[in-house]
Amino acid sequence: MAHIIRRMPLSEEVLRDIYFSDQSMYPAPLTYDRLQSWVKVCPELALSYVAPTKDKDATEPPIVIGAAIVLPVQGKYWRDLVVGKIKEIEIDAATMLTIQTGEEVGLHIFHIEKFDSWQQLGEGFDGKLRPFAEYVTADMGEIVLQRGWKVLGFSALTATSAGQKCCTRMNYKPSGYQEIFVQTAKSGGKIEMYCMFPGESGPMLEEGDEVINRSDMMVRFGDPAGAVGVNGSTAG
Repeated sequence: MAHIIRRMPLSEEVLRDIYFSDQSMYPAPLTYDRLQSWVKVCPELALSYVAPTKDKDATEPPIVIGAAIVLPVQGKYWRDLVVGKIKEIEIDAATMLTIQTGEEVGLHIFHIEKFDSWQQLGEGFDGKLRPFAEYVTADMGEIVLQRGWKVLGFSALTATSAGQKCCTRMNYKPSGYQEIFVQTAKSGGKIEMYCMFPGESGPMLEEGDEVINRSDMMVRFGDPAGAVGVNGSTAG
């Protein structure tokens, strides 16, 4: 019988690991309390993925192979989010997120990651191991149907080349909004965030300044069934 990759609620331990990992490569001033508040609003979109390895005894606990956090942003706020009028770190759980049935929403992928343990897997899971993002996007589609949401589109602020490739394969496009992190000489090496809005050029760098990271807002508008990749090509 094929082993099954299953989704489970995101544990506090995994959430903390995600937070510190993100802060190390994407130094935006997001607090852990705010991240927790997002997860509490819609826990069914904060997921761990687990599976047994093929060489493990069936009685042993499964290993965590990946995780995802998706935010159901009210439509009026999501439109501003994708062009930078609202920053990702400014999303307020109490006023901007929703779990109401039939609501107009944009689904913002805050985090999607397959862990090193994913590499331990191989053929024999669900019959054939699929790209990790397919498991996440299929679950997103299921939750959309359960909630009856009117989905405007999907977005992700990508801070790595892997994230950008994943979004590109799912037919997401850059919105034109970027967050650029610069280690500035004038501040003695402190990191400053510059926001570049659609149609604007990048920050004017001075001698000794160094760009240490750049994040691009990626967006896909339209039909939720196609956007979540239920029948399309995904990566991950």
